[in-house]
Amino acid sequence: MEKYKILILGLLIIIFVLAGYRFASGRQLSSLAPSPVPELLSDVTPTRFVVPIPDNWLTYMSADGGFSFRYPPDMEKNENGDGSVTLVKFGPSQTKGTEVYDGLILTFKSGSHAENSIRELAESERQKGLNEPAIEKVGELLEVNFTSQPGWSYSITGQGNFVHYFLPLSGTRYLQVTQLLEDPKSQNFHAINGNILSSLELN
Repeated sequence: MEKYKILILGLLIIIFVLAGYRFASGRQLSSLAPSPVPELLSDVTPTRFVVPIPDNWLTYMSADGGFSFRYPPDMEKNENGDGSVTLVKFGPSQTKGTEVYDGLILTFKSGSHAENSIRELAESERQKGLNEPAIEKVGELLEVNFTSQPGWSYSITGQGNFVHYFLPLSGTRYLQVTQLLEDPKSQNFHAINGNILSSLELN
């Protein structure tokens, strides 16, 4: 009988030791776990960076007042004959007159979508891309929400990685934003692009 008491007591001691070790190990492992990283906003394609825009950024407003945005003073701005405006910023490895592999180009162009909805317009343009021989890949149509009103976007790969955004303006007008972004030298182009798009105001 005495032997059984000693055996049971020994088993209880072993159980308590193992339980204490497991509890201590768990505390130690959890204390070593990295702090959670703040999540980037997931409702925007591409990434939306919500940070204060520098005071020296310039403001562009379309001739008809339909839209405006902020952009860095060192970006080249070109107002084109078709009424569109293009922002250009090249990285150190980009060669002029060649396919863009180091830079950021954004083109803003407004138009009328008549009786079609913005979604139908975006899908129609996406379908055209599917039928282009030079296009390697066309992404799915996605809803985007980086302005006061939701819009639609899709990506295209072919002589560059493009993203096309279709956003509603007043009445039957819309704004198309075409984005080409390549940043192999980590020139902060993604953040610049995100802040320009985040500053976009539609009227």
